[in-house]
Amino acid sequence: MPAHDLIKLPATFWDRPQVCAALRARDLGHLFRLLRQYHQITQTQIGTAVDFKQGRVSEFMRGQHKVESILVLERVADGLGMPDAARQQMGLAPRTPAAVSATSQGDSSDLDRGLPSWDQVLDAADKGADDPMRRRDFLSLAGASTLAAAASTASRSLTDLLLPFPLSAPTGDNLDPAALLRTSGKVRQLYQASRYNDAAAALSGLVPALQIAATASDGLLKSRLHAAISDAYHVIAGILLKVGNDGLAAVAADRSMSAAKASENPVTLGASARIFAHALMGGGNRREASAFVNRFGESFQDHLDIGNDSSLSVYGSLLLRGAVAAARANDRDTALELVGEADRAATLLGHDGNHAWTAFGPTNVLLHRVNLAVELGDAGTAISTARQVDDTAIAQVERRATFYLDVAAGFNQWGKHEPAFQAVQHAEAIAPEELRGRPSVHALVQRIESSAPLSLRPHVHQLATRIGAA
Repeated sequence: MPAHDLIKLPATFWDRPQVCAALRARDLGHLFRLLRQYHQITQTQIGTAVDFKQGRVSEFMRGQHKVESILVLERVADGLGMPDAARQQMGLAPRTPAAVSATSQGDSSDLDRGLPSWDQVLDAADKGADDPMRRRDFLSLAGASTLAAAASTASRSLTDLLLPFPLSAPTGDNLDPAALLRTSGKVRQLYQASRYNDAAAALSGLVPALQIAATASDGLLKSRLHAAISDAYHVIAGILLKVGNDGLAAVAADRSMSAAKASENPVTLGASARIFAHALMGGGNRREASAFVNRFGESFQDHLDIGNDSSLSVYGSLLLRGAVAAARANDRDTALELVGEADRAATLLGHDGNHAWTAFGPTNVLLHRVNLAVELGDAGTAISTARQVDDTAIAQVERRATFYLDVAAGFNQWGKHEPAFQAVQHAEAIAPEELRGRPSVHALVQRIESSAPLSLRPHVHQLATRIGAA
């Protein structure tokens, strides 16, 4: 008899907010106490199922031990018959390979089945809130499958990279510059696909290898390797900002700037200035971030090459970051001035691109206008602007999901809770890691739940539970 057959747990047990919290914290003692609380499972039964002595189970339940060993966690997961969604919340790989295909890789084929089209979401505010057919369309998703591993896993694995020295130095084939530069590009792709855990895993070996390779190189290759280091720390800072670790994000952004300066490449330095401003803003220094962008933007103009797509894109995306900072500081005039200048840069560029990993172009400027309207409390303008966006033209999953979340915030400000809920579901369907582990998204979902009508509130709560916001 398989060990997990000794304990039979209903699927609803793993969806309980307290259970999800215990899984994310890898707190076996709390998990074992919940097994006893909800299903009267004894310490002996738990020990038999997970191959622990009863005394060991008791020590966990009294808080005398906290396990971090993956092997022990795997044994507990197997012994309790954890479903894949619960395993992933604890940072373990799913038993069923298909369980990650629709989440970690941004494939929405299962998650968005039956989801209203984006045009329907934007039109929802015009149709009234009581259309029973439309209500059935989107509430049918209340039982959608649980999502990918918590972004806090990525945060934990990135912390070591911010220590003064790497924990282990790569050697030999791991230091091939060409291979390292290719891997650096793949990490950026993972980040833009909202696959933050995968990006963090790749970074753990990449950063020290790039540092060693750069030290051993010279000329153009050395510059390119320093640019790759700057990019790597840019991604690290971005992930840490998303999960609310603003202090470490500031350290990573500072290292990105240092590596960018070492590259002696104005485009790399401009790209790094963007994450530096973002880190300032994340730490609550919104006016300082806006002022920094203004000062840096003026100096960058001396190096701006309007015939170079990367140079123009970096300049425009930096202006957009400054506009967001100004809006969050409630400086409407500066925000509109900076987004207007970014719009002119996008017009000069003439197309939507991803030069220097900026995702910059006319569409991205429009997306930022939606965000600025939300930040400035102008919900009507946010939704009106959102209607001008062709979401199929947003190539980067991370940007598309962020757009949906901005629209959700706009609808919620407007008091239109159903389309707000739908918009969050669209973000969840394509980029689950964009929702899980992000304090700002959790706060948005909690606001929607607290103000939604009673008929909608249970469904929003289920979504909140899935992403760890309950």
